[in-house]
Amino acid sequence: MPLVALHGNGVDHRMLLGLDDVLAASGGWERIYPDLAGFGRTPALDAPGGLPELADWTVATVRDVVGDRPFALIASSLGGLLARHVVAAMPDQVRGLALLAPVVDPVPSRRSLPPF
Repeated sequence: MPLVALHGNGVDHRMLLGLDDVLAASGGWERIYPDLAGFGRTPALDAPGGLPELADWTVATVRDVVGDRPFALIASSLGGLLARHVVAAMPDQVRGLALLAPVVDPVPSRRSLPPF
């Protein structure tokens, strides 16, 4: 089954490669590590290129990679926010979602965080 790994802001797909040995050992995963638009070797989006456009781009990219197959997601930080958008857009195909320190609300003033 495909497992799409979505990284966070300011990094590229290599951020999640540390999980690869564990995922490989568990067996059964076709591990897919795309770079988000504007990160790694993936070109940036055309203007305006904001968060809504990035979310739509992410859905289109996942659709292109997995087609109509069921799949799972693992995501970190900004990738977590985008993964939730993918789940909302493709609910019948998503079999699981793992979030690692996700951004749940992109507006910092609406977040409730514990003190450092």
